[in-house]
Amino acid sequence: MDYEKELLELWEKEGRHIARRTGDKKYFITAAFPYPNSPQHIGHARTYTIADVMARFYRLIGYSVLFPMGFHVTGTPIVAMADRIKEGDRELFDIFEKIYGIPREKYEKLTDPKDLVMFFAREIEDGMRRMGFMIDWSRKFYTFDPYFERFIQWQMKKLYDKGYLIKGKHPIPFSPKLNSSVGAHDTKGDVDPEIEEYVGVLFESEFGYLVAATLRPETIYGITNIWVRSDESYLVIELDNKTRIVVGKKAWERLKYQFQNYKEIESLEGRVLIGKRVKVPLLNVYVPVYHGDIVKAEEGTGIVMSVPGHSLFDNYEYSKISCSYPIIIAVDGKLSDASVHIPKDIKNLDEANREFYRKEFISGFHIPLNTTVKEARETTKANLFKSGSAIKIYSIANGPIYSRAGDEVVVKVIDNQWFIDYSNRDWKEQTKQLLNSMKIIPEDFRTRFENTIDWLDRKACTRTRGLGTRFLFDQSQIVESLSDSTIYMAFYLLTPYLNSFRPDQLDESFFDYIFYGKGEPINDAHRAMRDEFLYWYGVDSRHSGVDLIANHLTFYLFNHAAIFDKEYWPKAIVTNGSVLMDGKKMSKSLGNIIPLKRAIEKYGADTIRMAVVANSDIKSDTNFSENISKGIRERLEEIIKLFSEPHIGSDIDDWLRYRFFSKIASIPDMYRNYEIKKVVDTMFYEFYNDLQWAIKRGLRGVPRDIVRYWNIAMFPVIPFTTDMIHRKLFGISVYDEKFELNIAQRNYHPEDLFREIVQDLETLRNSRSFSKVRIGIAKPWKFEVYKLLSDKTSIADIIAKYPEAKELIAKLKNRAYTISFPYQYDEVYEYLRRNLDWLSNYMKIDIQIGEERQKYALPDKPEFIVE
Repeated sequence: MDYEKELLELWEKEGRHIARRTGDKKYFITAAFPYPNSPQHIGHARTYTIADVMARFYRLIGYSVLFPMGFHVTGTPIVAMADRIKEGDRELFDIFEKIYGIPREKYEKLTDPKDLVMFFAREIEDGMRRMGFMIDWSRKFYTFDPYFERFIQWQMKKLYDKGYLIKGKHPIPFSPKLNSSVGAHDTKGDVDPEIEEYVGVLFESEFGYLVAATLRPETIYGITNIWVRSDESYLVIELDNKTRIVVGKKAWERLKYQFQNYKEIESLEGRVLIGKRVKVPLLNVYVPVYHGDIVKAEEGTGIVMSVPGHSLFDNYEYSKISCSYPIIIAVDGKLSDASVHIPKDIKNLDEANREFYRKEFISGFHIPLNTTVKEARETTKANLFKSGSAIKIYSIANGPIYSRAGDEVVVKVIDNQWFIDYSNRDWKEQTKQLLNSMKIIPEDFRTRFENTIDWLDRKACTRTRGLGTRFLFDQSQIVESLSDSTIYMAFYLLTPYLNSFRPDQLDESFFDYIFYGKGEPINDAHRAMRDEFLYWYGVDSRHSGVDLIANHLTFYLFNHAAIFDKEYWPKAIVTNGSVLMDGKKMSKSLGNIIPLKRAIEKYGADTIRMAVVANSDIKSDTNFSENISKGIRERLEEIIKLFSEPHIGSDIDDWLRYRFFSKIASIPDMYRNYEIKKVVDTMFYEFYNDLQWAIKRGLRGVPRDIVRYWNIAMFPVIPFTTDMIHRKLFGISVYDEKFELNIAQRNYHPEDLFREIVQDLETLRNSRSFSKVRIGIAKPWKFEVYKLLSDKTSIADIIAKYPEAKELIAKLKNRAYTISFPYQYDEVYEYLRRNLDWLSNYMKIDIQIGEERQKYALPDKPEFIVE
């Protein structure tokens, strides 16, 4: 829409989005800063639009509002992409050309990571500006800025001082190709690798210890044999110059990163192991080694401990050999036998096995150890490790996951790795205090935060390569992307003043003065930074997708709890569902990604804004489609046309004002409760229906007070359309308005009842034909009874006054207790009489008011006698 481009220039010229401190009431709102390795698409629009809607609403009700934005460039994704461009990656080029429409002559030059950052950052910023986001771009920064580096180094020092930054041996998700640990931002699809720990049980053999990885060590008491693949290769590995283990060759390609001192001794063909006997630890018995088709050579260790009584897979395979095996677990007083649970369709074996495991774990009793399965698991695990009969084996639980460089993520165990210790119990309790002090929107997601706080463990916080901050305690390391994005919101408050300093001036005491008031300011700019922090912090509303609860958003809480005083803790977190495209998840492989700027060109920014925030409640996924967008745009164009027509005045104006102002009264609370869909349903769809009725009833132009307040109410959602109309009709911008309602409102209007009569007549006409209607209005005493019921007068008192009301109240049943009916008989009769000619013309039949009042008519349901 042409007026959107014109308004963008006007807003920029007028400085509408620069945050200004106008009073004591402030609203500091932030949304996850984007990662500039591609242009944004429709899916990105929802979180930022919701944040922008709230920023605009609070500006309208008199708050000073700050909505800043920066760019998160930390980590390996941008470096990996620059390398792929350098290598001429055809798959990546196809994405650039076919999805985002980037010319070859542009993207081929982006082989330097910083050039890549600046190109996509400009693309993203341009898209956000064209969406009309009320972002104060004067506070923009990039996470490779030297000033930001000093800020993050200060943060790491504070965590270290509190004992939350530690060094040690730990398993981490690792990319062999990048030679670096990886997190969600470093993987394809932004998947956060989850590490799962297995017990690697050591079974003594003539070749060394066969290692079988298991999550259920307590089932060793029901072992019958060991499974291997006779058609696969195995390796004998010597660990730490002493212990020899046997594992699958393919599995070792993943496992080798978990051991630092090893030597490959020899290779064995799987068939050599078949028929051998191995010693079972703890039990001191021997079991045979068999070939098993269920073994996947590349998973685990390529060797499986067989317990057919308590594994559906083992049972299915073992049944080919024998039907005899031990049962060691009882559930609900009965022996738990896996064979009973084998599904008819073997395709469902995996799902059935998971459910079987779950039941045994929750309700199972371990017969050999005379305790619950839960306790038996921990006891067996402890005994295996204590006797030297087990080693730890790690796996990517949600794998396979691939790094941005294209290789599979594995688990690596390393020494001297720096971690943020999210397992610290005191810190967890402090973070829970923060969580309990704030709003979580939607509230349904609070439990997810609580659970995440509970299970979070140590998190590797450095990488060996990539863009970002050099780690304070080891300059060869880079702070990883989920560790430098937890308190950056405070940095926005400093950016306007950074040019007054050199980066090396930003030492610990520099930030201690700003955030803690310690020491004295260096100069006026330093003092201004402290003043900005005191005014704006903490964050009143933090916006992100629901998928970030499991990492970023919970890290955000931990770090704020650790670093800032309680009065500067966050006030609210708002999480929203995703955007689907025609009901399907957006995916490059499905080819259903629409770049944001292309969508704006096609539909207009206001259309996109409404489509992504108003089709579902905030916690649910929302659907974007061509039909939805076209429908919104057509409705917007029709409203613009209606509002542009001169207002001449008509009898229906009074009713339209009543309907409109009764609706708008509840809009501020809807915004405060993030019920944006309800706002749009009320002011856009329901009000449009009222307009259509008013037009039927002779509306001649929409009253200007309605137009003014509609613009104000809808400005947060569709700022372009509303500001364009406002400037044309009233000569001022909606930015200069306040959402204040000082208009006397009536409680009811007889037109509502008249409208219902018309609708009932239309329904009746659709079911039968007639040429004449007599409308019977209820007797006056029934109106009196309705009024008494509306006033909550007791039924006994009503019947005492109107004995004939007993039958009426019985007919109403439970509705008698909820009636709210303000109309009087004379008022209804007179209103119907005055509008009878219109009704007859509209229905194209003869309509009269019945001379005799009808027996069955109710005040809210007149009786129709048709001929």
